[in-house]
Amino acid sequence: MSKVLTGLAIGYSYFETLQKLGSKDQLEEEIARMMSLTSFIETWCGYQEWLFEDMREEVLNLLRDIAATVHMGPSSDADSIILQRFNDEEISNAIIYYFRLLASAWLKANSVNYRDFIPDGLGVDNYSKNMIEPAKTEIEHLGMTLLIDVLMKPVGIAVEIVYLDRSEGTDVNSHIIQAEDESGTPIHAGEIGSAHV
Repeated sequence: MSKVLTGLAIGYSYFETLQKLGSKDQLEEEIARMMSLTSFIETWCGYQEWLFEDMREEVLNLLRDIAATVHMGPSSDADSIILQRFNDEEISNAIIYYFRLLASAWLKANSVNYRDFIPDGLGVDNYSKNMIEPAKTEIEHLGMTLLIDVLMKPVGIAVEIVYLDRSEGTDVNSHIIQAEDESGTPIHAGEIGSAHV
């Protein structure tokens, strides 16, 4: 899977997993969390809300639409709603760009945790500006990690990355990324949901 598709897959998996969990309360909490992250982006990225509010609104609209159909169970239209939005280039680009801004803000707010993964001489601000924030650019490993850390871990979604690296044998290499406590024990082990990208 290309690096561009990996970022898209993480975003899609976020919505798909929330839909599969089927909790309207959890979806309402996510709507509130996404709204609260507005000031986080303003503070750490230096952007005024009007610059990204339309993009944030696409995320909120999709969360609201999933919440409105989640009570209908597995036969609901939520799967088709997610697919429809992600197949609409304008909407999916808006959603992914908002997620890029979240990843950029997360990097800046937690730069001590990530600075060793930034190429020499680039620095946190330049990495954010040149590698994370630009639309329709490849997402590097650090960008993918940031998306998982800001988007998936806070809601207890574990992510399994499957590497299709053409290694010999029939087994694929995979890595599960999930929220852990200070001792490395998964916080939400088996409780919430998982996404495969």
